[in-house]
Amino acid sequence: MLQLCYGLEVRGVDEAIEVIRESDELGAYGGFQFTQQETVISPSCCSGLEYCHEWLTFLHTGASPWMGHEPFGWAEKVGNEVIIWSDGSSTSPRQKLGPSIAAPISEFELALASAERLLQDFLNSVPGWLSAVGRADAADIVPKILDRFCMDPAIAEALRRDVELDRDPSLEMTLEELRRSLGR
Repeated sequence: MLQLCYGLEVRGVDEAIEVIRESDELGAYGGFQFTQQETVISPSCCSGLEYCHEWLTFLHTGASPWMGHEPFGWAEKVGNEVIIWSDGSSTSPRQKLGPSIAAPISEFELALASAERLLQDFLNSVPGWLSAVGRADAADIVPKILDRFCMDPAIAEALRRDVELDRDPSLEMTLEELRRSLGR
């Protein structure tokens, strides 16, 4: 069983493809889990991989990305550190509840880049997976998946063009090379 849209369970490849084609609310439960020594802060309810791009915005603006509710995890930048709070309640201003994890911004950026590479590797494998399960005819869902889950919209656009042109982007350049070519 796979949940592609919150609360909607799909069974089987054909049903998953149809849900992706028809849904405006494509999501995948999860998100980033933060671990530091014995402290673990997991994504909360309704947090999903479709919100991963918000971490890049957070690095530039300091606006906490959506980390779910019950508990209401949140992030802040303080000086040269990123602090991830396991709960902040739904009040404003945020409360500093529960355990937290602090790391230098540079260390956080490295971890985020690593997570982005893993997510991108997964996204790059979708066309091959469709072929492997005998559904290469469903390549029309790839741009929608890229748009929803790619962390960087410019990279999603470049990968979408490669898919539309039936090119394998992994043969042409790495994610880092693509970022550099886009001036990021």
